[in-house]
Amino acid sequence: AHIIDMSAFEGRDPYEDYITIRKELEDFSPKLLTKKEIIIANKMDGEEAKENLRKASNNKVSVLTGISLINLDTEEAFTDFQETKVIMNEITEENINYYIEKEKDALYVSGFVIETVASCFIQSIEGSYYNILGLPVEKFYQLLRKMNLDLKDID
Repeated sequence: AHIIDMSAFEGRDPYEDYITIRKELEDFSPKLLTKKEIIIANKMDGEEAKENLRKASNNKVSVLTGISLINLDTEEAFTDFQETKVIMNEITEENINYYIEKEKDALYVSGFVIETVASCFIQSIEGSYYNILGLPVEKFYQLLRKMNLDLKDID
């Protein structure tokens, strides 16, 4: 899934942001471009959030996060990604409407905020819970170790 800011904040073009994401994926691994793609519109309206929840209902949703760390001394880059699969329960139209009305932050993310009542919509998670929150800390730590760093080294 790609999260695209649709507000065109600071003159950004959502389409150009999408093209940039695709180019970064291709640079990292062309194989990623063959996977099913889900575009998540960030800073959207309530109808779009409802549609995302309808699509997620009784489906498996992939959350993909790319992460890069750069050693500023050597300019060596350490790049990886984390995929987490979220298997969703059926979400009734009544619950979608209730949730969108009550959860203001749902309009700014994938359509659901996992730390809220939306957790009821989730049947299971395959992979990193922290990836869903925004930063796969396990992957971050793995990349630190590849850089021969530990947590105490980044404080």
